[in-house]
Amino acid sequence: MTAIKYYLNLSEETHNPSHSHKVHRANCYWILIAKEKKYLGEHLNDEKTLGFARATCDGNHPIEGCEYCCLDLYDIDRQLNLFS
Repeated sequence: MTAIKYYLNLSEETHNPSHSHKVHRANCYWILIAKEKKYLGEHLNDEKTLGFARATCDGNHPIEGCEYCCLDLYDIDRQLNLFS
């Protein structure tokens, strides 16, 4: 299994009403346009990266995975049903 590069979006985004910081894969559109981000390193999967981010980053904001690039963290059927 190949490690994937991850970032944490630290920007305040108007489309993010929960004001959470989101974990993204390096090639995700949302991290590419982020004004402020933190490199989290290379990890084997989304779940391990989310745990790492929650353990090592400040606790002032909730940390979640991106709904677009970290699909391993979400019920894929639920995501697909949004467009059915």
